[in-house]
Amino acid sequence: MYTKGGCTLCDVVKAGFKDLKGTGEVAFTFESVDITDAGNEELYEKYKYDIPVVTGNGSYWFKHRFPKDVDWESEMKKKAEEGEEGKFDSIGSEPDAGRMERKRECKECGN
Repeated sequence: MYTKGGCTLCDVVKAGFKDLKGTGEVAFTFESVDITDAGNEELYEKYKYDIPVVTGNGSYWFKHRFPKDVDWESEMKKKAEEGEEGKFDSIGSEPDAGRMERKRECKECGN
């Protein structure tokens, strides 16, 4: 999960994963990455307006809120049985604030 200090939405998403992990039905590793840490400038430019952003095995999953309409336990079991652990369909599109800002600047300058 990509996060930064003071992100209350991030706390809610983290709690959702703790609840899920607490069932003992599925195994996974949860890691938080602070986009404001040194060396994470590229992540900051990409996700600065959209944290939390959750990825798994290098693939974008979701942003902002823990999806309550997804049965994560069933999905994780199913993917594990299929040999595709951590490969979930993304919910919405992956944010990229820096790219959107560059597009807007280009429109403003007439290029």
